[in-house]
Amino acid sequence: MSSDLEIPASWPPALDVARFEDLSITEKTPSYLLGDSSADRSYVEKSNVSESLLLMKFYSLSSGVANFLLSDSEGRELDLPFQLTDQEMEIVRYNRSTFILGRSGTGKTTVLTMKLCQKEQQQRIAEEGFYGVENALSHVFPNNNKVEQSPTGANMCVLRQLLVTVSAKLCFAVKQLVLHLKSFSSGGNHSGECSSTDSIDFEDEEAQFNNIPDSFLDIPPNCYPLFITFHKFLMMLDGTLGNSFFERFLDTSEPRPSSRSVALQTVLRQKEVNLARFSTSYWSHFNIQLTKKLDPSKVFTEIISHIKGRLGVTEAGDGKLSRGDYVQRSEGRASNLSKEKREMIYDIFLVYEKKKKKNVEFDVTDFVNDIHRRLRREKYKGHEMDFVYIDEVQDLTVNQIRLFKHVCRNVEEGFVFSGDTAQAIARVGFGAEQVILVRDKHAWNEISNQVAKRALVLTILESKGLEFQDVLLYNFFGSSPLQNQWRVIYDYMKEHDLLDSTLPEHFPRFDEDKHNILCSELKQLYVAVSRTKQRLWVYENMEELSNPMFNYWKRKRLVQFRHFDDSLAREMQAQSNPEEWRSRGMKLYQEDNYEMATMCFQRAGDTYWERRSKAAGLKVMADLKRTSNPEKANALLKEAGEIFESLGKADSAAQCFFDSGEYKRAARIYLDKCGKPGLERAAECYSLVGCYKHAAEIFESIGKADSAARCFYYLGEYERAANIYLEKCGERGLERAGKCFSLAGFYEHAADAYARGKFFSECLTMCLKGKLFDRGLEYIKFWKQQAREEYDLALRGKGMDQIELDFLESCAFHYHEVEDNRSKMKLVKDVNKRSDGDFFLNYLAVLGEFHDDLNPIYLSLISDADWPKLVSYADLCGCKLSFGVQMPEASV
Repeated sequence: MSSDLEIPASWPPALDVARFEDLSITEKTPSYLLGDSSADRSYVEKSNVSESLLLMKFYSLSSGVANFLLSDSEGRELDLPFQLTDQEMEIVRYNRSTFILGRSGTGKTTVLTMKLCQKEQQQRIAEEGFYGVENALSHVFPNNNKVEQSPTGANMCVLRQLLVTVSAKLCFAVKQLVLHLKSFSSGGNHSGECSSTDSIDFEDEEAQFNNIPDSFLDIPPNCYPLFITFHKFLMMLDGTLGNSFFERFLDTSEPRPSSRSVALQTVLRQKEVNLARFSTSYWSHFNIQLTKKLDPSKVFTEIISHIKGRLGVTEAGDGKLSRGDYVQRSEGRASNLSKEKREMIYDIFLVYEKKKKKNVEFDVTDFVNDIHRRLRREKYKGHEMDFVYIDEVQDLTVNQIRLFKHVCRNVEEGFVFSGDTAQAIARVGFGAEQVILVRDKHAWNEISNQVAKRALVLTILESKGLEFQDVLLYNFFGSSPLQNQWRVIYDYMKEHDLLDSTLPEHFPRFDEDKHNILCSELKQLYVAVSRTKQRLWVYENMEELSNPMFNYWKRKRLVQFRHFDDSLAREMQAQSNPEEWRSRGMKLYQEDNYEMATMCFQRAGDTYWERRSKAAGLKVMADLKRTSNPEKANALLKEAGEIFESLGKADSAAQCFFDSGEYKRAARIYLDKCGKPGLERAAECYSLVGCYKHAAEIFESIGKADSAARCFYYLGEYERAANIYLEKCGERGLERAGKCFSLAGFYEHAADAYARGKFFSECLTMCLKGKLFDRGLEYIKFWKQQAREEYDLALRGKGMDQIELDFLESCAFHYHEVEDNRSKMKLVKDVNKRSDGDFFLNYLAVLGEFHDDLNPIYLSLISDADWPKLVSYADLCGCKLSFGVQMPEASV
């Protein structure tokens, strides 16, 4: 110490220090759970300091953080922005388009959200005038941003940022994180906004996005930044373009006076083929000689991502790779499928497409390819984004990613992609403390029967994105399709000088064609071993298949070998209290693993969540059986609906009854228990069972004029329907108003509605039905005058002469039949003024006015040039004319 300056003590860094923590006994663990042998069942957390620091988050303590901690009095868990590493900060500050690649848990999503928040903060500072509005905005907005009207009426520049995830749960979590960060940076209170989002079920994707329109047109400024799933992104693109992809799946034979979103959500639930439906409803229909050699998830991925989803296939006429092109790709370096397997997959693909077409179903690639085709035909007219952030990008095909270029043209700076190429179809979340991982559902059934409800059992696919304290990987090598080809590992060990005399001397050399499946197997192994935080056990029942990898790990000093006995079993076990079981169940529930979640809630004694999880599982089972066994699916839906209703989950209950076809029961629940958001659904249900009166009144009360009018139309109340179309549906309702007035017998009103909508032929038809001849002539006169002034009207009025001729002929016939000569002569003169000689002479012919003594009044109206035509018309009519006037010489 020198004077008043005290130098802190320091030591050289040592990264090989290990820390040991007894995790078996915590303050929360009741003594009755421990028993006498608790010491035998304890286990320790073992990790080097350098490794454990990677798992820790650090927070900067500043005056702002202190104020935030002191100001929050609601007792909630605080989400403070933790300190980024130098590498993470470098990525956040990088101002060009970026691809962030990292393994699970390395902070990819955090960096993504920090970049988004940075732009939001720059905009806020710019609006407050820190740097001068124009200069600051030019930095924040790379596009020419328009000044829009805010909900409060003030002009504001809207920063349009879009963040897209594959998982709805990740989307919800990211939005919450950004709300916390924005609130913290602005010193505001986010509790109001968070409370509104907390009330949303995290599994209900519809509820999560109910304030976001199904198109990129006229998105309210307060919706930005926009957090949506890729599924919602596709729905919004579909709504922005004309002729929705889903119109072909709607049953046009049945009246559907409902909103677009309700009808389309029903189509999505019932008609979309995903991996689960492919595995349950389609797989068993394929040739067993093919399916026994292939995995359904692999085949489905090949169909969606390569055969139908590969770059450039949308430009092809049929939207798919040919068999030759697909099989030929087995020769590429990136391929891990042989020609033989590609042939089998393509055979399955052809059968799949036929069955899908027969079932009137679709998959996501059909949807994506249709959007690409429409975007080639018409220009995208929705909002253009300034910045787009795509998380879980490894789960999207190249064709799907291509769609983002239409919503953001800021290619140089506007895109940030985040993903992990080692995990395909990764899901985000938090796992339980211990789990048994198996290869597939066959192994899952085998183990589940053995352990009953004493342990969590997941497939490797189900575990992706999750983390556990302990993982038991069961019989991975013994169930591998590689079988004894794992011996190729020895070739790798030889290259790296890892062989010794105890290991085999003869083994196969690595061959890309022969060992093409090795890559996917290693990826699966990576996913499995990286699920654990502390301990990994690998249990194998076929040593000859697992020895190559075990010997490699042993030479690298990564593993210990233990025989499974009672002491190891006790060491592996760890007791959990009810709250831990409940927490584990919630995490599995969020991952849609309802069967295991139900078990956890049962162990926790939480009957509410046990029943809720069971109902959710029944709903999923029903969706999978909808095609193969509709009766069973409806029974499962009814059971789920009854459970949901008993739990007070009215919206979920009504949805189950709706999907099972019990529309009246669904309508009553929507109407009585779902508040204002349920009214439209209630009206939809009533309309489906023909209760149009109830439906119309509800639709009218919530301002759904178009749907209300259609209900009155189906009731036969045409005048009421017509008035709604006319008064509340704008220009798009004029044609329907005209039709309804016509059915009600109000031809004058019908003609007026058609005239306002510029439906010329229909308008004049109403004039004829109502004998409104003078009014029809006035319409014709007005349209012709307007057509000379308005180009669009001139285009729509093509064929007007023929329409006019048809109308005048009909008028003439009417006057002729009723022998109204005065009106007839008036019409003759009017015709002559409006038309050329051909028109007039044709008029005379259709009236049957050609006879031997032609009316002198008609003759006086005929011009010299038209006399020869008159003679021709007379000949055609078989008349020998005797004229009471002198014919011009040229006509004789």
